[in-house]
Amino acid sequence: MRSLQTISIVLLIIILACLPMVIEKDSTINLFILIFLYITLASSWNILGGYTGQTSLGHAAFFGLAWGLIWPPFLTLPFAILQIFWLRNISLGAKPVWSLLTVNALAVFGLTAYLLTFAFWLR
Repeated sequence: MRSLQTISIVLLIIILACLPMVIEKDSTINLFILIFLYITLASSWNILGGYTGQTSLGHAAFFGLAWGLIWPPFLTLPFAILQIFWLRNISLGAKPVWSLLTVNALAVFGLTAYLLTFAFWLR
């Protein structure tokens, strides 16, 4: 039984290695690459969340991205938290100050766009 499993895994690897030679469309190869990336992501989530019992907040956000490209948007997090706080107060009945909300929304969007552009420009 063990040798049958080993033979089937070896045959599957050989078939997958020959797949790009058989398929001519780049979009199909790209689809297979994405499928296997998501399989890898799901397996790593299974190990992290299932076997060890840990929770991951942002596991998928960092998948395949360098930290140098990810950290700049986190600099705008205080503005985003402030905006959430203001919107919560509005939902509880406080009078909205639209000029502050507009400036804060522009700051979050503008700084995120600027910092991401800067990070990609440095790379």
